[in-house]
Amino acid sequence: MIYVILGQTASGKTDVALKLCRKYNLPLLGSDVYQMYKEMKVGTAKPSLEELEGIEYHFINDISVEDEISVKEYQDKARKILDKYLLEGRDVVISGGTFLYLRALLYPYSFEDEEDFSYEKYDCYSSEELFNRLKNIDEEAADKLHVNNRRRVIRALAIAESGVKKSEREFKVDKYLYPCRIFNIEIDKEVGNSKIDKRVDEMVSEGLFEEANELFDKFGTELNAFKAIGYKEIIEGRENNSSKEEIIERIKIDTRQYAKRQRTFLRHQFKNIVSLKKEEIFDYISFDIERRKRNKASITPTKLNKIENSKVMVVGVGGVGSILASSLVRLGVSSIVLVDRDEVDVSNLNRQIAYVKKDISRRKVEALKDHLLEIDPHFSVVTHDASFSKDLV
Repeated sequence: MIYVILGQTASGKTDVALKLCRKYNLPLLGSDVYQMYKEMKVGTAKPSLEELEGIEYHFINDISVEDEISVKEYQDKARKILDKYLLEGRDVVISGGTFLYLRALLYPYSFEDEEDFSYEKYDCYSSEELFNRLKNIDEEAADKLHVNNRRRVIRALAIAESGVKKSEREFKVDKYLYPCRIFNIEIDKEVGNSKIDKRVDEMVSEGLFEEANELFDKFGTELNAFKAIGYKEIIEGRENNSSKEEIIERIKIDTRQYAKRQRTFLRHQFKNIVSLKKEEIFDYISFDIERRKRNKASITPTKLNKIENSKVMVVGVGGVGSILASSLVRLGVSSIVLVDRDEVDVSNLNRQIAYVKKDISRRKVEALKDHLLEIDPHFSVVTHDASFSKDLV
């Protein structure tokens, strides 16, 4: 099982992830593109080497700011790592704030081969002209690219000019490639903003400006890595002769706006996401790991992965159907659809063990749903109070 811990910036994702990894000896995969850069320490809020000690981790401190890791490269590398761990029967924790990379990893999205793509028709335009054209057509795609990353700007522009925005054609599938449980840390907006302001102040006191200026002096200011919030505001501040206080305030505003976009993305881009307080997420994942121990001991990893990534429809939830549904939840299938048009009758209590006296006269699908949620409170259950039809499939 892959446990994915998400949330807006400064919500405490890293704390929960590290605590789980340490308690259950789980490997950690980062999904924050800026935390992958070795040289960027203060401004990325990445876990320290001391915090990571003793934990197997990937995609944290992996590459230099002079390099880049594209969505496809991340997808390829991370899938190989996940495949290895799941084949070994190990659970994995993923955490980070670059949700686009995470969607590319978890959903069965295939990138198009660009070998035969022609860039020649764009040769007569400057990089700035191409970037502005892209921004006018697909601002969301442009925001993820640097004006001087000509090859990727052209590719995004060609897609946008084809009539379908790049940002709209990515990841339009809704079935996860892997067995996973995805959690969002629930945090009040004002509390979140207060934590953001506090984090920015801490970064400044820990040397954000000194680190940024040292990096800019060594590498220049046009690397994609320096589009990260905190670094880009310092670049803009240097160019505009802004005061240190003005730059700090700009960082806080931009971070709060970014957190708002993250909240919106999380509401719409991940299927069956479970929103809980961070302490509740730790407790629930701990419960789930303990609950699954016997399954992991008695079923081969390949079969268990297949079971845990399955979505099942149970048609007719009487004696056999209700037992089957209960067993599937205990085995860990990802979600169940229940189909039945009957009510619970007194005579059903003789042999339909999912139902009890208080369920009499209730629709069977609703009574069984409540029973399944008592086994696993955050399990995905959909009910249809109807006779079966192919349309339901």
